[in-house]
Amino acid sequence: MGSSMSRTDSTSRGQAGADVPAYGVAPPGYRLPAGTTLGTVRLQVADLTRSLAYYEGVLGLRVLDRAGGVARLGASEGSTPLVELRERPGAAAVPR
Repeated sequence: MGSSMSRTDSTSRGQAGADVPAYGVAPPGYRLPAGTTLGTVRLQVADLTRSLAYYEGVLGLRVLDRAGGVARLGASEGSTPLVELRERPGAAAVPR
């Protein structure tokens, strides 16, 4: 027993006919310039050790470089830094 329905929202038919979300699919004709890149995100943190535990343990990033109160993290050893954490003791969280 099953039903058949047409999907016109943000899903598309993938392999084996499964509905697959169309996340990240650009509208027809839309393209970013070829030279567009993303740079390293730089964040201030109050506790570098605690922040590294989160970025490594939860997000799966790897420490590429750590000196003083600065750590650069990326997807794997030798990769481009994605996040730079700068320790600033006493830094307060941004209010929600």
